[in-house]
Amino acid sequence: MKEYIVNDWVEEASQTAIRGEEWYLPRLRCSPFLALTVSRHHALMKDEQFAKATAEILNKMYLDDLVTSYDSAKDAIALDYDTKELMQQRGFTLTKWASDCSLLNDLNEKNS
Repeated sequence: MKEYIVNDWVEEASQTAIRGEEWYLPRLRCSPFLALTVSRHHALMKDEQFAKATAEILNKMYLDDLVTSYDSAKDAIALDYDTKELMQQRGFTLTKWASDCSLLNDLNEKNS
């Protein structure tokens, strides 16, 4: 992927190979397509360190929303931490949390 990243944001993208296809993206600076592409790219770069978070981002992220569910609060808290850490390393700040578990909602309010 040929891209120019300044302060962890895509400043300019020209011919970009994505899934074997050539895309021409002349000087796109604000694009949901680019945001999702960059999110996926950074998740893949940290695949070994954040395996579960990477899988969630690749399979369950749509534009700027990650929608998933877990059976235990422990697993949900681990995913919350890992996805936030993974994306923060590249300048993305994940916000908004919704849960039917008051413990998780309280945790999110404290961390906001």
